[in-house]
Amino acid sequence: MLLETGQVHLFENWPDPGVDDDDDKKALLAQVDLLNSSYPGGLASYIKTARELLADSKVGRNPIDGFTPSVPSGEVLTCGDDNFIQYEESGVKQIQNVAFVLVVGGLGERLGYKGIKVALPMETTTGTCFLQHYIESILSLS
Repeated sequence: MLLETGQVHLFENWPDPGVDDDDDKKALLAQVDLLNSSYPGGLASYIKTARELLADSKVGRNPIDGFTPSVPSGEVLTCGDDNFIQYEESGVKQIQNVAFVLVVGGLGERLGYKGIKVALPMETTTGTCFLQHYIESILSLS
């Protein structure tokens, strides 16, 4: 499948088939198989879409031209009212199905800090950093 989609470069430095079939080769092929089975239309579809988007970008075409953003409908909740309690109870039941993702990038150099930004203290009383606060908030839901 990778050869058919023009991904030959992935194997340019590989030994011949049957030679040095080590864990790294097997791990890559297992990962490719997993990605192929989990992406709608497989990796061939992913590669085709990526090429189309790159070609569009090269000529300045915006893939979201024609779309109009809109504010989604939602609920305005007041802490403690019946609706709030109902939604909170529903959320507590579903929390086991939630994945939390924290996108972290860059250092706090502009802030005069040598570490990553989420390691900065979020308040001065205890010195609790942002990352610890996020973790404790998530753990409090268990």
